[in-house]
Amino acid sequence: MEKMYSRTKYNICKTQGELKNRLINIEKEISDICNQCGRKRNEITVLSVSKYVPNEIVDIAYRLGVRNFGENRIEKFENRKKLSFFNNCSWDMIGHIQSRKVNKIVGQFSLIHSIDTIKVARLVNKFACEKQICQPVLLQVNTSNEESKQGFISNFGVLERDNIFACMDELAELPGLDIQGFMTMAPNTNDKNLIQSVFHDTKVIRDKLQNLYPQLNLKHLSMGMSNDFKLALLEGATIVRIGSRLFIK
Repeated sequence: MEKMYSRTKYNICKTQGELKNRLINIEKEISDICNQCGRKRNEITVLSVSKYVPNEIVDIAYRLGVRNFGENRIEKFENRKKLSFFNNCSWDMIGHIQSRKVNKIVGQFSLIHSIDTIKVARLVNKFACEKQICQPVLLQVNTSNEESKQGFISNFGVLERDNIFACMDELAELPGLDIQGFMTMAPNTNDKNLIQSVFHDTKVIRDKLQNLYPQLNLKHLSMGMSNDFKLALLEGATIVRIGSRLFIK
């Protein structure tokens, strides 16, 4: 088994039966939410967050039909290229992007979820233009305004550096970026009302900016993880990032 990049040890599901049951349960929960709020299942992508999972477990997930994976480190992503089915899958970058690694990341991923500052956006644009591509991205918004989280701040009318409303004029004109929407993370709390309010506020931000920038197609909201994806779906999430519910015991 390949060596993990994280020092944290996880009790990983290792059998096809375990993963299959988890996929079935996740799918049922998503279908129930869709029925509850009148959404179509094909509007939603389940991104299987494989960042702590060795290649042989990714292989099992693939054989069970999983095709969309999320990674948070370029090094782990490069190791995925050993998989025979690598090119049959969609790979997204969901982790914080270090400036010195931007060049390695641009052009490698189907979608980058974590454009969290104007500096990172400019760097991604620079390397995308050099590579003559338009990189699909999401803008990460710190909707909960927590100091521990990365992302553009979102106080409407406050003109500060890395305020999403103040930066959007420039972001919308960067030719190397295909801005497809927004990503956020809920606060680490058991307060479901607070969590859902963060997802709701992110949707409101998206809707405001879509009205202000009709030339953009801000179709995606990447919101919700293993413990709160159902709340995110109620607020319009189009991508849910599920890792531990699928892979970790």
